[in-house]
Amino acid sequence: MILSRVSSKDTFSRFQTEGIKVSSGPVSVVFVPIESKKPQVAMAITKKFGSAVDRNRARRRLRHAFDEVIQNHTELYSNAFLLFGSRKILSCDYAGLVSSLDDCCSQIDKRS
Repeated sequence: MILSRVSSKDTFSRFQTEGIKVSSGPVSVVFVPIESKKPQVAMAITKKFGSAVDRNRARRRLRHAFDEVIQNHTELYSNAFLLFGSRKILSCDYAGLVSSLDDCCSQIDKRS
């Protein structure tokens, strides 16, 4: 796993002020450039999403799928990402989730 966590309060505030949002299927991604050689990721899965079991499952699926996708987009390593997802993450197949995240990364690559 090449991902690290977003831990800086500054990065979280930059998501709100400077972040650019892209969406595809059940996934939305907000990204900002950072001074790091490893991509950083944070997830926003609120209690409205469902039970703790559902939220944790969604986080695991998103993290694993994003880790798989970001390895094919090495040009995006110097960014921090905030991942959002709808409840459809739990019902869609894994290949569909990876495809949605890959589409988001392609959109990010075009914008940066």
